[in-house]
Parts: sequence; C-alpha cells; structure tokens
Amino acid sequence: MAASSSSLHRSYRIGTTPVIPSELYADLDEEEHRHACYVLSGFINQIFGNYVENQSRIVRSICENFGKTLPVHSPNPKQHYGNYRQITKTSANIADSAHAYLAWSYSQFLTQLEKFRDFLSYIDNPTLKSVSHTWLATGFIPRWMAKRFASRWRITDWTWVTNIARGWRKTIENHSIWPSSLGSRNQSHQISSQDWSQAGIILLEEFDHLISQRTQQGLPTQKLAGLWRKIAKILRSGLDYLSVNEIDGLSFNQKVHALTLQDHCGKGNYRSALGLLYAEVLIQRLGTSHISPLLQQLNTEAENLLTSPFASEQGNKALPAIILTSPKYVLTRLNGAAMSTEIQAGRSVFFTLPRRPTTATSLLSSYQPLLTPLHQDRLRDEFPSLPEINKREIANRGSLHGDRHSRTFLRRLLGLRLKRWLGIKLSAHEHYWIQQFDPSWKTSLKAQKLRLVLKIHAKVLEKIKNGATIDQILIHPPRTAAKHTIAVLQLSGSRMNLISAPRNTTLPVPNSRIYVMGYDLNRLSNQAVTFGALDKHGAEISLKSSPLSNMKMVARINRSLRACDLTVSHLQQALHRYASDKRRSGKLAFELRLIHRRRKNLKREAEMLIAQEIYLHCHINSPNIVAYENLRGLSTRGKRGNLAKIVNYMYKRSDALATRITDWYLTQPRAPSLVPVDPRNTSKIHFSCGGVIKRTIQSWDRAPCNRCGKIVNTQHNAPLRIAEKAFSP
Repeated sequence: MAASSSSLHRSYRIGTTPVIPSELYADLDEEEHRHACYVLSGFINQIFGNYVENQSRIVRSICENFGKTLPVHSPNPKQHYGNYRQITKTSANIADSAHAYLAWSYSQFLTQLEKFRDFLSYIDNPTLKSVSHTWLATGFIPRWMAKRFASRWRITDWTWVTNIARGWRKTIENHSIWPSSLGSRNQSHQISSQDWSQAGIILLEEFDHLISQRTQQGLPTQKLAGLWRKIAKILRSGLDYLSVNEIDGLSFNQKVHALTLQDHCGKGNYRSALGLLYAEVLIQRLGTSHISPLLQQLNTEAENLLTSPFASEQGNKALPAIILTSPKYVLTRLNGAAMSTEIQAGRSVFFTLPRRPTTATSLLSSYQPLLTPLHQDRLRDEFPSLPEINKREIANRGSLHGDRHSRTFLRRLLGLRLKRWLGIKLSAHEHYWIQQFDPSWKTSLKAQKLRLVLKIHAKVLEKIKNGATIDQILIHPPRTAAKHTIAVLQLSGSRMNLISAPRNTTLPVPNSRIYVMGYDLNRLSNQAVTFGALDKHGAEISLKSSPLSNMKMVARINRSLRACDLTVSHLQQALHRYASDKRRSGKLAFELRLIHRRRKNLKREAEMLIAQEIYLHCHINSPNIVAYENLRGLSTRGKRGNLAKIVNYMYKRSDALATRITDWYLTQPRAPSLVPVDPRNTSKIHFSCGGVIKRTIQSWDRAPCNRCGKIVNTQHNAPLRIAEKAFSP
C-alpha cells in the first residue's frame, strides 16, 4: 500500500494552566506560598472562564437574532451571513464565530427540510395509510418504517428517525395550516367500544383477504393468522377495557396497554394487534380523502413549518465555542504557523487576555443591542467577588495560620493585589483596606495582562513535530465551577503527519515463511482475537504467543461490560416502575445515560486494544495477506439463550478494525493487503480434514469432528479457515 498524500484534519482537546505572577506572593512567608498559588490560580481561571462565557453569550445572541429570519427570506446563506463585523460592530472572532454557527445550523436545517419532504412524499401512498394516519394523529411511526427511513437516509440509529418524526408532528401542529380536527398530539382520546369493534371487523376482513391471496401464491401465512387470532381475542374479551381508557397514541404506552390486555384476553403479546386496531380507528375517524391533500400542503409549506435555526429555546443552555480565526481579538495568541513552530522548538505557547476584566454592567452597556434578554440576565462580572471584611479577620490580620480566617484574609489580600496588578480601579473601601494591611503595595504599578499556558499532550506534540500544523483553534465556555478554560486544536497535515502506528519493541521475525495470516474475532475474553497462518503451499505454520498481549485487559473490559448490562436492566425496570414520578424517573434516566456512555467508552477501549494486538502480530510475522471475516450485518435474530449472548459479546466491528489497521500501515512503505472473506462455515468445517465440527452450546470452544473424530479447538480452527479462504498462490 502506498502512503496517501491527501490532507487530513484531527481535533484534540487541550487543557490550560494559568501563569501566576510571582511578584504577587513573593514577599509572603514560604509556608503561605503554596496556598497563595492555589488562590491566584483560582482567580485567574475564573477571570478567563467568565470572560469566555460572556463572549460566547454574545455569539449566541447574534445567532438567535439573525437565525430566526434566515429561512423566511432566502435559502442562500451568502445574502444573510455577510460580514458581521460591519453589522454588529464586534471583534473578528465574535463575528466569524456567529457566521460559522449560522452557516452550519442553516445547512443542517436544509438537510432536515429535505428529509421532511422525503418523509411526506413517501408516506403519501395508499398502501401506507395506517402509517400516515397514526403519524398525523399521534406523531408515532412503527419500527419497521423507522428502519426503512434510516436505511434510506443512511442513518445507523433508527430510533433517531422515530424521535425526529415525533418532533416534526409536534412542531407543525402549532401553525395555522394545521387542521383543528386533528387536534394536539398531547390531547387524550376516548374511543368507544363501537369504534374498536368496527375497526376490528374491518381488519379481520382485510386479513382474510390477504391470507387467502398468499395461500394461492404459496406464501407463508403463519404471522398473519397469529395476528388475526389476537385481534379476534381483543374483540371478544378486551373491548370493555379499551373503551374505558383514554389513549393518547400508542407510541409510549402501547406496551402497558398490551400487558393489561393479557388479563382480559389470556396469554399473548397483543402489542402489534393493538397498534393495528388503533391505526384502523384513526383511519375511520379521519377518513382517507383529505389526508393526501394535507400531506401535499405540508410538503409545500415545509420551509415555514419547521423550526428555523436558533429559533428554539431548548438550546439556550448550550453556549457555542468561540472560533479564534484572528490571533488578536478575543484571546491574543500566535497564529497557527508561528504556534506550530514554537511547539516544535519545545517552547511554551500562551493565550493572553487582551484587556482588563470588566463588570457585567459595563459589558451590557456596550453590547445591549446585540444581547437577547435571557443572555443579558446571565452575564457575569469577569473579576470574581472577594470575601467580605470580617472584624476578627482585621483583629488578628490573618497572622495565625491555624485560624479559619487566615485563608479568607489571604484571599482578599491576593485578590486586591491582583486587581492593582491588572490596573483595575479599587473602590474607596478596598483602597483603604490595602493601604492599612499591605503597605508594600502602596506604589502605583503598570497594568499587566493575564496569560494561560497550553498544556500540549504528548501525542499532539508528536504530531506537530512530525509536520502537522495548527489550522484552527476553538475555546469552549467552562462547564464546571472551577472555570477551567479548554481549547480545541485542529491539526492539518498529511497521513504521515497525523497517523502514527503503535510502538512495537518486538523485532519482526527474520525470513518469515508466513504468506497468509487470518484472525478471528471471538467473545471479549483472553481469546478475543485468535490467529492462524499459512505458508505459500497452504500448510499451517504455528505462531508463538506474544509477551506483550493485551487480551487480559480485554477480559477485564468484558467483565465491566457485563456489570454495566446488569445495571442497565435494573435501571430500566426502575424506570418502568416509577414512570409516573417525574423527579425520580428523571434521575434514573440520567443515570442510565451515564451507564450507556460508560459502555460506549469500554467498547471503544476494547476496539483499540484488539486493533493493537492485530497490528502487533502483523508487525512481527510480516505476512503478505491478512484475512478477516466480514461481519457487517451480523445479527442475533432467531438466536436464543447462550448463543445470542455469545454473539452479543463478540467484537463485530471488523470493518472498523480493518480501517484502523490500514491507516496505521499507510504511513509505512510496506504493508500487507487486508482481505475480507465470507464468514460462513469458518467455525463448522475442520481445517485439516474438511469434516463438519459438531458444535453445541455445551461444547462451543472444543467440539468433535464427524470425519476424523478429533476434538477440535474451534478458536484455533477458525483463523486457519479464514486464511484458507483468502489463500491465492
């Protein structure tokens, strides 16, 4: 594989450390130096954090003021995103950041608009009348339809489709174009037993016609017959229950009603039958004549119906990052090329505060026409508040280190020193206090500026030294009380600059006879990935185990994943139990999100360890071809019990592993070719004799061969079969 010269981009989060002026605490006792540095570090972090947050509120306000009117005027963003420096009279970084976020959000709006129109056109079909009626009435679409749209739009998560469809329905019902007969999505519906009965009879007649038609064509009818029987049971025994309950759609509480119907109709899962009944009721109520014109009208007015960029109040809590397009406005710094040169030379790079801290009142007087009322109320004083004067503190002047007032005294003293060092005017009380208790600071000082040092991570430093350059810098508003400033460096460069393979201390095998090496992905355990090798004649070559193997760490990750899955099941049961208690269910949902994030991070760590293990074997054995199973689309559908668990805990992202290993090898002059093979029968056929391995749940890893009678290690046999499929002498 030849190295690619195309330009790549990678983004890295970078921490910062405040530069603490030593002259502010040099005259204090040495015992107080450590606490003085801690106090001054907190002050500087708060000043930078409040400053960046205030600037980000200005960016957010500009986006909200201009974003609401964009889709109404024209879909061409160049006519509205122009040069905001002339319109808003703000700095280049503020104007360019607002420009970028408006452009990105409007591009997403156009993409969503295209999907919305495609959705309306697709469901405007007589064969999908149940989908169109239920979506218009409740915002719900069935799972099979959501999966179809996810495949159509190339989206991996089909639940996103159901959520966005429900959001579209809730958004358009507030416009004048929406018919009052359809009502609100949150409106409760009382359906009489006569309506349920009429819908059920119509469904049974349709099912009879479909069953007879499929029987004549020789197609299976078991599922249709099962649904027919469930609908008939509901009509016989469940109409009384359904008629006394208010049903507000079935997207959320369909499972609850289906479980309750078991008490009235007998054993069985009535969820799908209940959904079909409800859809048929809506079809009878709404009719079919005016649905198609309504969908066409929604399609025509789609641009005015959907929420325009930055028009929703839900995103007001999320402040945008500031894009430092110019090195001299929000934070003074070196430009990208000069900063890269300084880092390559081993010198520190800084962010400098361009002005002295100001109050929220003075900031509001400058930017009040741009700020929205919400962000006006949430502006902060950039210099943190100092402790109030305490009589006992003044009496002992903080001289006793064991006294609880000594640190308060020191905090006030250092805060006033920092104010004078920055050139901020002190009040009369503050001036009197510092003259009385700090005589060494009576002389006037030249105003200074605060600085932050970027803490460049070792891997970022390595990439910059390899030739990558800093292309763009973002500053995120603080999200914690500590007010730490976080920067994001976007590096640009070739593949050789940005992608570095894992370091291997083990030398390659000299004169290796391996021609094809195959690897097989198993359960996340000590044998998560196994290897087999063949020479040029197709004969097996034994491989030695590497002392640097990471498989024990993968086994520990597997145990953590199982613990996470157990916690997820408990939390889901608790959510179902406390669904009516919004406060408790909100806390449980938050915990569930944290557990899912933990599972995602564990799987990502396992992916990296498995990829490093494969790369290590490729580096040591130097094969010409590396074969792997193409496991895309592997599913547990139809598999039950232990077999499904085994497949679930396998690592199924073989294509992601192959891509990562290919990227590592593209930075080198010589690399093996990675060949995907068909995964069928790799574990069933014995490599030595070609017999069938009698594999069961009880004998999954070691099973007998029906031809030679040997007990075969299936985890060792599979990579040999994979290598054999890719063998081409």
